[in-house]
Amino acid sequence: MEGYSKNKFNSLILRFLIFFFSFNIVLPAVFPVETYAAKKTKKKTTKKRSTKKRSTKKKTTKKNYKPEHTFLIDTLLAEGIAYKRVLIKLNKYKNDIHILQVNLKDKKTTLKTIKAGNNIMELEKLPEMLQKDSENNKQNYSVIGGVNANFWRVYTNYPVGPTIIEGEVAEMPTHKKWTSTFFNDVGEPFMGYFKLQGEILVAGKRISLTSVNRRKDTTGVVMYNRFGGDTIPYINSKKTEELLLKGLDDVLQDEPYDDSTEQTMTLDAYRAELFETQRASNSEYNLKKVTLKYIDIPFVNAFVRCEVVSIDTGSVPIKPGHCLISFGKDIDTNLIPKVGEKVNIHFWTNIHESELFASSVSGTPRLVRDGIAQHEAYEEGSKSRRFISKQLPRTAIGFDKDKTKMFLVVADSRKMYETEGVNLTQLADIMEYIGCYNAQNLDGGGSTTMVVNGKNLLNDANPYTSRRISVALAAVKLEKEKEVMKLKRKQRRR
Repeated sequence: MEGYSKNKFNSLILRFLIFFFSFNIVLPAVFPVETYAAKKTKKKTTKKRSTKKRSTKKKTTKKNYKPEHTFLIDTLLAEGIAYKRVLIKLNKYKNDIHILQVNLKDKKTTLKTIKAGNNIMELEKLPEMLQKDSENNKQNYSVIGGVNANFWRVYTNYPVGPTIIEGEVAEMPTHKKWTSTFFNDVGEPFMGYFKLQGEILVAGKRISLTSVNRRKDTTGVVMYNRFGGDTIPYINSKKTEELLLKGLDDVLQDEPYDDSTEQTMTLDAYRAELFETQRASNSEYNLKKVTLKYIDIPFVNAFVRCEVVSIDTGSVPIKPGHCLISFGKDIDTNLIPKVGEKVNIHFWTNIHESELFASSVSGTPRLVRDGIAQHEAYEEGSKSRRFISKQLPRTAIGFDKDKTKMFLVVADSRKMYETEGVNLTQLADIMEYIGCYNAQNLDGGGSTTMVVNGKNLLNDANPYTSRRISVALAAVKLEKEKEVMKLKRKQRRR
């Protein structure tokens, strides 16, 4: 019995131990105390660490992308003029960029401003503009390529900002604080906030010019040159017929509102512009007009000698190599020069006054200033969110620090290579990336066009067409080497 009890006791102890260890093995699988304790401890420590991580992430929210670029095309079009098509990725966006690169040190390459229809009020498609200009000047140069330039005003089509073509001022006023690029007599570029003023010198007396190529009323002195029309007063009868026959929608199909200048035009406002132009033209008709023949080659920042060849009223034609001065009713008739008399025409700039300027284009905003990429849209008076921030096709120009290279650039918005258009910030970064020390934006949106060897590179389906524009900037190959003007010092001192 004792042995039995002892054995029974041992058996009970054994069963208890088996039961205990069995229970202790199953329990952690359901609620592992040790693991939970470890998690709890981890949670406490990770809570502190995660706070640090969050604060670190806030400081570096912007992901740094390594700049990348891939050349799709890199070809020499003519000695000193190259075309490049590059995929550039500076951030999360990839951009399709077309570049016309001009060697400014090459004595047979230069930049040329071209006006649509050679008239202040005309628009033309860029391929047509460049082809006509090249054909008309084939003895002097050939146009290799070009881009659209100035913004322009709805209906009147006047380019916005100072516009100089072959030394003659086509448009004088500066718009707001917009940026312009002026080119001197050897094609060297100067970028800044340019303002133009003009005067004529008659018998030692200075008479300020009120405007160029258009008159607002019957007062003041207005100068007309070949860009003001073949006859003064000039009426754009073609535009009037378009308005009357086709209607506003068709007439304005090429106008730059919505994606560039952001202007809107109602039918009433359009008609008002038309009648205002006609009224100004009528007021010009009865005023006295003096026709001058250039003796010197015209330049800005130079005194240009002219000879009076005729004085008349009514409709007066302007021949090549001539200009016309219209005297308002408030001008003393004793100041009007006589036939055969010599007068001086003088236009000058507010900056870089020592340079002889032959051409210019204007736009907004400045993109790169002295090597720093930062658009200046707000400073120049632009507030449109779409214009500043929307990823659009854009046109820009710039040059390097030593002024040895000029870059004519368009950003393509077609998604051929999973690319996007650009906003102004991205465009500024791109211009700096390709080598610009100074750069500015030009008209863009639907006006964005680059033509090389007669073809619009942004329209594969129809490369010989584009939206009509007002002003173009072209890269040209000269037949003869460019020279510094010998009259430079003499004309400035006169």
